[in-house]
Amino acid sequence: MCAREVERNRKRVKGKGKDKGKMLENGEQGQNAWCVEGDCNRKVVAVITRTKDRPLLLKRAIESVLSQTYPYWIHVIVDDSTDPDSVDSLIAGYRDQYQRRVQVIHNPSSRGIAAAANQGLISVRADYVVIHDDDDSWSPDFLRQSISALRYWQNKLPSVRGVITYCDKVIERIEGNCVITEKVEPFNHWLKPGIIPFDVVLQQNPIPPVCFLHEREVYDEIGGYNEELPVLEDWEFYIRFLAKYDIAVHPVVLAFYHNRLSPLGAYSNTAVADIAQYETYRTYLLNAWLRSEFSGEKTAPGSYINLRQHLAFITLRLDTLEQRINKLEKVKRARRALSLTRVFRLFRLFLRTANKRELLSKFFTYARHEGFRNALRRAQQCVLREGGEL
Repeated sequence: MCAREVERNRKRVKGKGKDKGKMLENGEQGQNAWCVEGDCNRKVVAVITRTKDRPLLLKRAIESVLSQTYPYWIHVIVDDSTDPDSVDSLIAGYRDQYQRRVQVIHNPSSRGIAAAANQGLISVRADYVVIHDDDDSWSPDFLRQSISALRYWQNKLPSVRGVITYCDKVIERIEGNCVITEKVEPFNHWLKPGIIPFDVVLQQNPIPPVCFLHEREVYDEIGGYNEELPVLEDWEFYIRFLAKYDIAVHPVVLAFYHNRLSPLGAYSNTAVADIAQYETYRTYLLNAWLRSEFSGEKTAPGSYINLRQHLAFITLRLDTLEQRINKLEKVKRARRALSLTRVFRLFRLFLRTANKRELLSKFFTYARHEGFRNALRRAQQCVLREGGEL
């Protein structure tokens, strides 16, 4: 199916948001630019989309944002060194639907995904923020349900400052101007409803940016995405977030994390295109956290994170070993069943022989001296041979 398919499928920036002006679609400051239906008192969501040379996917992301049933948002598109005209012409086709709720930032040269996220976030004021990259998509009710779930959990636990939804992983490929879905599989459905355990995120990253909405104030407080990281900037941000606050889990599939497994230049996934780079920067982060702890930072989680990573590796090896043992047990049960089948067949043949008493006497004699299996083998030879002896 083609690209219109949406449903199925700061160094750290420490900007304190001094610029509280509203933003127009051309990026200049204006008055009440994100008001919707005359009401400017509603909670506003800043939706940040990072894009680079992927107009086909950007089109889908734009339609995903425009389809939201919650109307109080502003869409900030950070073009990280694409041809500006191609991005502007694409957005121009949606001008009426945007109703002045879009802002575009063009970078003459690429600054990287972390810097692009920071650019978008510090360029606009909002109550909530979420990163919707150009290759992902939402269910139309993502924003409405996420905000509702966040408010619900904040009434119970004030420490909750963000919320994630369940997310499906969409495996797709690109042919010409079409995006073809190959399969859809659960991504983080194993997370239990409630609040996400910090320990889980220290072990792995179960939070694609597209499914995570949080308060803008937390971003200002803990600092932005680490621009030294070309990958894993989201994981590092989540760990700093969870070091101070909680994240709730809303157990409804409302976000779609799209993956293209084959390298396709600009259309490839960073998580798929260079796994070695991920491993390098994962080790870089683990080492940095451990060094911080040795240097005397009381809040540095270095030892714990490193031990947690090793424990996860050991657990994986144990799970693999358990799977092999279960497989061997199945083979053993199958062989046992086959042996019983042979005994029954042999018994049926035995019933057809004439010298049953003599055969039984010799069978038990051999069983005492040579064991049951050898006696059974001799019995089989005998009953298969007309007039043969045991």
